[in-house]
Amino acid sequence: MRPRIARILAIAVCLIAPLGWMSHARADTTGNVSMTGEVVASPMSLTLDRNSFLFGTIDATGAAYDPATSTVAPYAVSGQTANGIPDGIAWFARQPLIITITSPVRVRLSACMTAQSNVLDGTKSRLNITYSTPASGGQAYEHLLGTSAPVCAPGIYTATAFDAGANQAHDVYPVYLVRATDTPNTFSMTVQFTISSL
Repeated sequence: MRPRIARILAIAVCLIAPLGWMSHARADTTGNVSMTGEVVASPMSLTLDRNSFLFGTIDATGAAYDPATSTVAPYAVSGQTANGIPDGIAWFARQPLIITITSPVRVRLSACMTAQSNVLDGTKSRLNITYSTPASGGQAYEHLLGTSAPVCAPGIYTATAFDAGANQAHDVYPVYLVRATDTPNTFSMTVQFTISSL
């Protein structure tokens, strides 16, 4: 009797097992894959070739210029008071500050003052930042117009901005305007350069 039961169970297992295999091998007509990710800001960096700049001794006539020692050169600016630029001498850096920008995309390079002493003329800054030195007083005026570096407003970034290419070095030239009516004084400022996405 027992051998017969054993044979019956063996036959049952043989019949049931393929049903299990068939259920696992069955292919569905659709399938889902969950996908996630995160978009982050592109990495950007700014490097300055120095952390100070000396204008040295400058005046309202250009007489203080010494080709051998002066770090800035004088350019006369006149007849532009209607445009908000008083007559005077614009002292441009003879050698640029070099700003190296690393970014996968083009960025905006901005400049403003975080601190200053005797730099503001009313609400207008005497300090300017340009991309090149002028060849004449007329070009000096063009550089001065619209490129002043204002005080950085708390909570609001007020700045002169230039579109800057990515992954390259940029030359910028500080310039300071001295008027004929200025009294002798010393001045100082701290300029903050910032890059941001366009």
